[in-house]
Amino acid sequence: MGLLDIVSRQLNIDDVFLIPTKQPPWKSQMAPLEHRLEMVRLALPDSRYHVCTYEIEQEGINYSIDTVKHFKELYPTSDIYYLIGTDQAALFHEWKDALNLSRLAHIVVYNRLGYQLPRANVETYRMMVIEGKRFEISSTDIRALKCLDTPWPVIDYILDHDLYFTAKLSSYYEPKRLKHVRSVAKLAYDIAVSNKENGSKAAIAGLLHDIGKLGNQKEYLKLLIEEDPKLANVPSFSIHQYAGAYLARKDFGIVDEEILDAIAYHASGKPNMNWLGEIIYSADKIEPLRGFDSKSLIESCMADSHQGFIDVLRANYEYHTEIGKPFKYHLTAEAMKYYLGEHE
Repeated sequence: MGLLDIVSRQLNIDDVFLIPTKQPPWKSQMAPLEHRLEMVRLALPDSRYHVCTYEIEQEGINYSIDTVKHFKELYPTSDIYYLIGTDQAALFHEWKDALNLSRLAHIVVYNRLGYQLPRANVETYRMMVIEGKRFEISSTDIRALKCLDTPWPVIDYILDHDLYFTAKLSSYYEPKRLKHVRSVAKLAYDIAVSNKENGSKAAIAGLLHDIGKLGNQKEYLKLLIEEDPKLANVPSFSIHQYAGAYLARKDFGIVDEEILDAIAYHASGKPNMNWLGEIIYSADKIEPLRGFDSKSLIESCMADSHQGFIDVLRANYEYHTEIGKPFKYHLTAEAMKYYLGEHE
């Protein structure tokens, strides 16, 4: 709701209504209407925001002028603001009863990246232009798991109701493993948001971090060696992390290097990990379904993700020392030395 929040606060708007449209026949990948409505409700940040079902309740074609007239009847003494993007502002003269619509409501244009302001329409229809942060959120990318820039309750709803990317994601996991990655994704998202980092990236990396577990590890290793011969001698436990990064890029179209790097080293760790790598490493080790009391470590990560990562790394080092199983992978030993000053 970042864009709406910017606009509503700049214009001092008391109530914001989101108006879902009926499902167009050419958009076959859209979720059923009842799911779309519930996801919108789950995304509402506070009591100023409301879902309006007027348009989906109408028979036949509903035009924006009809919707604005509906609101004018409900709130005859209030100013009505109708928010559109720059792309629609350029076509506004083609809208039904455009001039009358602009007299009944203030047409507000949020200036989007990549579009030129249609000066003629801005002047003719007395449009109010809001300049602000650029938002490049794509619903198509959310449906494909390339972006999850939406509140966690919406992500959870998508997973619970097998919407969009869920069927494809589930094909990479056995049921028990899927519960684990959902728990990791939720914890990683919470840690990221608590530390003012990107929750979307954390959720994606969490959901995809173990996709290399289910397949044939020997076959994965062959593919990996073709791309990087240095992986020929990696220990068996680490094959899935490199395979996960490979599959995230190849099968899910992930190109964000921070996400790919976090997946590629979530099990072994390495020196000088990026912020997301530290969060995914931590979340994977301490997620609540692991079966041990990780509350203090989770709290540490929530307070400071880097210090929390150090604490998780130290706890892991102490555990392996206690059970007499030293770290045999050089990357893990190097990570321990880099962050803790101690290694096998």
